[in-house]
Amino acid sequence: MTWSYGRNRRYESCLLALMLMLPVCVIAQDCDLVGKVLSRETSVGIDKAIIHDINTGKTVETDEDGSFSMVVGKDSVSLIIYRIGFHKQTVTGTCDSMLILLTPSSTFSEVVVSGQRSSYTQDNDLVTSIGQQEIKLFPAIGGEKDVLKTLSILPGIASANEGGADLIVRGGGVDQNLVLFGEAPIYHPSSSYGLMSFVNPFAVRSVNTYKSYIPVQHGGRLSSVIQMNPKPDTTQQWSLEAGIGTLTANLNMEGPIIRDKLYFFASARSAHWSFLENILGINDSYEKYEKGLSGDKGSLHFYDIVSGLRLSVSPSTSLQVSVFTSRESTYGQTSDFDFQLDDRQLFIEQSYWDNLVLQVTMYHRFSPHWKLNANIYNSDYSNKNERINRQVMTSNNEILRELRTNLSSTIGELGFSAGLEGTLVPDKLNTTTGIQLRHRQTNPQFQLYEFEDRRGEILEGLATELSIYNDYQWFISDRFRLSGGLRLPLYLSEGFTEYFIEPRILADFRLTESTKLYSSLTRTSQPMHQVPFLDAFSEVWLVNSSQYTAQSAWQMSLGVDRHINSWDLDLTMEVYAKRLQDLVGMRESITESDLLVDFTEVLQSGGTGNSYGFELALKRNTRSSQAMLSYTYSETDRQFAGINDGKAYPFDFDVRHRLNLLYVHKLSKRWTVSGTWSYHSGRPVTLPIAIAPGYLIYGDLNAGKLPDYHRLDLDITYSTERARRSNSKLSFGVFNAYNRHNPFYINVSTRGTTRVDEEGNFFSDVNLETKSTNFFPIVPYLTYTFQFIP
Repeated sequence: MTWSYGRNRRYESCLLALMLMLPVCVIAQDCDLVGKVLSRETSVGIDKAIIHDINTGKTVETDEDGSFSMVVGKDSVSLIIYRIGFHKQTVTGTCDSMLILLTPSSTFSEVVVSGQRSSYTQDNDLVTSIGQQEIKLFPAIGGEKDVLKTLSILPGIASANEGGADLIVRGGGVDQNLVLFGEAPIYHPSSSYGLMSFVNPFAVRSVNTYKSYIPVQHGGRLSSVIQMNPKPDTTQQWSLEAGIGTLTANLNMEGPIIRDKLYFFASARSAHWSFLENILGINDSYEKYEKGLSGDKGSLHFYDIVSGLRLSVSPSTSLQVSVFTSRESTYGQTSDFDFQLDDRQLFIEQSYWDNLVLQVTMYHRFSPHWKLNANIYNSDYSNKNERINRQVMTSNNEILRELRTNLSSTIGELGFSAGLEGTLVPDKLNTTTGIQLRHRQTNPQFQLYEFEDRRGEILEGLATELSIYNDYQWFISDRFRLSGGLRLPLYLSEGFTEYFIEPRILADFRLTESTKLYSSLTRTSQPMHQVPFLDAFSEVWLVNSSQYTAQSAWQMSLGVDRHINSWDLDLTMEVYAKRLQDLVGMRESITESDLLVDFTEVLQSGGTGNSYGFELALKRNTRSSQAMLSYTYSETDRQFAGINDGKAYPFDFDVRHRLNLLYVHKLSKRWTVSGTWSYHSGRPVTLPIAIAPGYLIYGDLNAGKLPDYHRLDLDITYSTERARRSNSKLSFGVFNAYNRHNPFYINVSTRGTTRVDEEGNFFSDVNLETKSTNFFPIVPYLTYTFQFIP
């Protein structure tokens, strides 16, 4: 067995020793107050509600089901409770259990993106929390409200493609984001050319995003954690919600099967892509194709289903079962007719993506200050891409030549986790500790057929991950808080083992009532590598091995939050630096046949990367409107010994400047308008610099730039309330309102002739021609949703 150890072991050993020597002590407390915050209309538990004790000045937040606990004085208790989207409420009472009902606000108080950074709450993470109502307000392509695309307006987070749901976070790759559905990882979190996130936003209760300080509970990815919390809620009444739009149709239902005991939720979404196919020009030459001439045709299909049950076993124990499945398929066919040879060239490509997740989660509260979360899940993912190049004689339909390529990859993961959270010293010291066990099996395959002859390679991988973690949160004073913890992952694959020591440190200090400084240091590791072969339609995941060791990253960040009372303005600024190690890349100019000669020859391991940047966010809320500006400056590079002659080069998504503007205004009780304007500087691209006989000579990797990108999206929503228990919304708008032709990629071609004389002299009358291709023109949309509560 081979052992591989992470770097800087002396420093890591010191950190481990310090954590093990932490003192644990308990002092007497005054009085424990336990309570729960619910919505008055739906009886649903409200998470992230702020509970402030007027007498002591202490503040806590409610957890995922609306529960909270805090130490208060023995005399009367005076609390202020507030949550975005609800009326603020003040309650008084004695030290006893409390049930608090909040009334939804009738004025415009919903926030599209609400970063919860309230001072000195029980939740010490730098986390951005987004609720379902916020997601529904965001303008999106085709009117499709989307979870991941909503996050792309935040600083430091960007879409990998136009209008897409694949995310790039602080210079990391798409595969370096840990996307969770509950506690289960999703390996293909987007669908349909990356245009939509994998799960229906109606099926999501809330979304938590971590990109600076990543809590010790999460590991296995380098850049970020995006956790989607699925329904059902503990709602006390049935509701039915349906919607149909330009791209998709939705049906959602939830309610109690046994009141106060058993709750049910189900959601289904399917896509009708004929409108999008016409927009993308997939079938623009359909008539020519049917006549046997040159032409294209294709199709897109997608659906997802989410369902769940939540059982309240007792006031302190609940069980939740969630099931998620999705399938996407694409098909494209191109026909080229040669009049001189009287034959047709057929190019056929079809791809499939499948996700299936089953998980069971238990929540148990031992006491007001201690709770346990346990989860077991199974997550399966498969991707298959098949390409056929066929030459057929038109006169007799004889197949002269057929070349078929199959690339597929499957992942099966079974996981278990258990975490214990509690208070060691009331109002002074909290702790989180737990264990995670994951077992993965990958099976990438590459096969090439020429008629009946077949060549191919199958690479199976088995890997196990065992991680333990512990974290402490010290409330040192009314102004200073410190969190420190360790995550210890052990990665075992066939004949190879490696481990890492991952410190996670967070400190924040409140200078004034309206200004807070914070800083974090985080180390992460990732035992799997995603390799995109040839294009976005085929991808392969590899487990860590002696040849492709686990990736790792260090990240440091420093930021400031300030609320400017005179303008009612929230200001956030943050700088960060990140170092990535042991990356895997693919050497340049790979063809399909290269994959079958020697798979190890096309990959490069041991790569490094650097990313640093500055992020700025401004938010202003009023009773009728909200405005947000986010700006990111970043630089990101990669370096491999066998790529670009060993020189560092800009990362594929190295975009220096990004600017997003968001404005939402409630014109009246029924009419709401919103808009977003996005700008970013050009992405890197590799361009030819010279012409040689028969081929082009390219310059340094990613040395060129695409033109700058900008786009305006507009949305108008009309809401009605026909009866006390029913309402509907009609939304219409446009994506890319001023029809900006933003280049998606550049085609390079030559025009002219070249020749070589008898003496070997090269003569050229060839000019390079570049043509940029944009993905989306102006796209109008119309969406109607209806909700009924019996």
